[in-house]
Amino acid sequence: MKPMSFTFSEPDTMLPDWKRQRRDRILASVIDILARQPAEQLSMDELAHGVGAGKATLYRYFGSREALLTACLEKIVAELSARIAQIEETPQPPLVRFHGIVDCMARSFSQNFLPLRMLMRSKKELHESWRHSVHEARLSLVSTLQRNFERGCTCGAYRTVDSELLAHLVMGMIRSGVTHVPNRDLHVLVQAVTDHAAYGFILPNAKNTGDTQGVLSSEVSSAAHVKGANVKS
Repeated sequence: MKPMSFTFSEPDTMLPDWKRQRRDRILASVIDILARQPAEQLSMDELAHGVGAGKATLYRYFGSREALLTACLEKIVAELSARIAQIEETPQPPLVRFHGIVDCMARSFSQNFLPLRMLMRSKKELHESWRHSVHEARLSLVSTLQRNFERGCTCGAYRTVDSELLAHLVMGMIRSGVTHVPNRDLHVLVQAVTDHAAYGFILPNAKNTGDTQGVLSSEVSSAAHVKGANVKS
């Protein structure tokens, strides 16, 4: 299956550099505010006050409250996608890259817990103007995991799996871990997600010898090899 690809709206490239930089600073400030208070509780007046700008300035740059909040979501996802793209471009084995992607997502979800709550919500709970961007953001992250699974299958590191379904399941594991165990060390969460997911798709053959060392816990790595031996016999 061809991996899904999604794009987001870009900032106005016709803006002068100083205006584009100011726009970015506004978004960074609003994201910081949203990390402390849910978006639904914030009016445009409150956002403008928190940013230290006039409400007219926010409307001039974004047009509406919904457009401002959507731009915040897109900025978070774009930055996360850029970091993940760097991981995907490395020559590391698929499982090592998978661990890096899970780590990257978990850290971003944790740092932007309240802003990214909109990624976890039902479409019915969202304002109509947010739905398309939220849907695209979710699918963009899912497609990243899906690509890893498909590449792993192609090179013989992973067994054949339903890459789309597995990607949704892994996303759910990450989101649930960050949501329900917010005080747990992130490295513990990342290790747990990597272990539980990889146990289902890793092939314990020569191509995976380098992948598992230092990525999977020793217990899961050993169990995966035992499982592979049982399957071969």
